[in-house]
Amino acid sequence: MPSKMYDLFNKEALVEGKKTIFICIVDRVLSKDFYSVTFKYLFNTLKILQEDFNIVIIARNGGTKWTQNYIDHEEFGKYAYLCFDKQKKYGGLDAKSFNQEQRLEYMKETFEEIEADHPELFQNLAGTITSHCIIPSLDNNYEIVSDDPKLIAKQEKSIEKYKKGISTNSLVSHCAFIHKPLGFPLEFSFYLMGKYKDSWHYGFSHESSSAWLHFVPEYNPLTKNVKLFWYTEDNMSIRKMEHYVMCELQELYGNQKRNKEWYENVLQNKTKDFVFGGIFLYEVEHRVNAWYNFFQNLNVNGIIRTQTTLKPAIDSKDSLLQIDQLKLPKKYQNRPEVNNFLTDILNHPLIADTLPYEQYNDALQDYMFTLIIRCYYGKYNNLTFRIHNSLYNGTIPLIDVDYDIHNLQIPVEFRDKLIVKNSKEIEEKIEYYKQNPDEYRELFFALYDYYIKDKFFEKSHYKDVFKNNFFREIY
Repeated sequence: MPSKMYDLFNKEALVEGKKTIFICIVDRVLSKDFYSVTFKYLFNTLKILQEDFNIVIIARNGGTKWTQNYIDHEEFGKYAYLCFDKQKKYGGLDAKSFNQEQRLEYMKETFEEIEADHPELFQNLAGTITSHCIIPSLDNNYEIVSDDPKLIAKQEKSIEKYKKGISTNSLVSHCAFIHKPLGFPLEFSFYLMGKYKDSWHYGFSHESSSAWLHFVPEYNPLTKNVKLFWYTEDNMSIRKMEHYVMCELQELYGNQKRNKEWYENVLQNKTKDFVFGGIFLYEVEHRVNAWYNFFQNLNVNGIIRTQTTLKPAIDSKDSLLQIDQLKLPKKYQNRPEVNNFLTDILNHPLIADTLPYEQYNDALQDYMFTLIIRCYYGKYNNLTFRIHNSLYNGTIPLIDVDYDIHNLQIPVEFRDKLIVKNSKEIEEKIEYYKQNPDEYRELFFALYDYYIKDKFFEKSHYKDVFKNNFFREIY
């Protein structure tokens, strides 16, 4: 009898006898162009795990259009995947016609039907892996460690709200359909945590507003078999995250290892001083200080690549935007300071459109320096693979002074050489190393040797750390 609520595709990717891992992808949709940029570390993880486990993907919104770019990928492999909501109730109705109680019942019926139709997936359930996601409107006061009684009270209230949402399998539901695409993968993971308590559940937290609290054992009311991963070891907040090999999997595994002669040639043939690639126009609230600290008065032989067109596509050929064409949130509209900020960006002599990811990486080889600025969502330390990205492609990354405030990622011996506070310091470092090319070369190779190891290109390295560390509980 055909299923009523869901479809299971690519069943031929499942191998009899292997344990199952459900992959809940709850971040934004990825096009082919953006595929390897955001989630390469995750899909390289799956590619390695697939040798020992059956992988079943549940993508955001649980629909085929949200899933098609995650499977049958020539680089990362072929995976089984679940598509939900065959009856089009969940995605097709609003909060009034399909209330929270109905939604939860609809999800429960869906999950139970999958279990009944495919018991082999659950009898051999190793666990789940949930990608980073943001649930806006959650009060994230629980993030901060403080002795302030008022803040502690807010933390306790926020944590209890979060735990209640997990316990009732309705963490997303309070968002009143604004973020319903998160529903199926996120709430399916909660369902599995509650019913399969002996399995293990792993999560990634890219930022402080992520849905991560349920991956800290003492805050999960369903199971204690949870672990939280991040780019660095960070136990200063209550997240208690373990360092994961995200940067290495994102930038190095699957790429060709380059020899020293290649880098010697690149370093000797630099033609420009500085390049930056990042978003400003649609990060109005968060990138104002960065723009005026580092870019507005920057006078170098270089380029600042950002989105300058209406189209979100990174290779758009549209002309530069006029301010009144920008589709800004209402809170930013008709505000002079916002218009001034955007006008300064679009009129800057170094501004140019962004490039497709691989083209941007190739272009890095021409520049002496790039800059890593603190992401808007990082409360304590920015989370990025761009140090590895820059060095692998032959460029030294300068670092925003706010990037690594607790010294988790940048060793002491490099801090004075890399940290910059403003555009003047960028210019000074460029001028110094142009006058001292041997020191530039020495700095590059010292950074390269520290951050990039031969083993990071090899599958055997990741197999070992998966079995002996990160996923040892399910092997």
